[in-house]
Amino acid sequence: SEANTENNTGIDPSLCSEIEFYMGPGATGEEYGIFTCNSEADAKKVYTALEEHKTWLYDTYATYNTEALPRIENATLVRAGKYVAYVSARDYDDAAELVTAALVK
Repeated sequence: SEANTENNTGIDPSLCSEIEFYMGPGATGEEYGIFTCNSEADAKKVYTALEEHKTWLYDTYATYNTEALPRIENATLVRAGKYVAYVSARDYDDAAELVTAALVK
């Protein structure tokens, strides 16, 4: 939901026409989001917010669940035009390949 996205990432939902953001169950550090922004300028703001979110997430998990750190550290963050995708997953190599192939054509 938009409220969930804003509360968990700091992204202003008004920057996007569509948001899909999900967090994995428990303290796994697994998350993914696809953001259709209103403009390329808004996409840059969303990208920056997700960079900051990734840093915050890493710092937070470093204090209590270090097993999640590799997936957060290797999270995929891609911006293409007005689209932004973020994936922090157990299988981060495949996630990076899929997201990049889908957005960067």
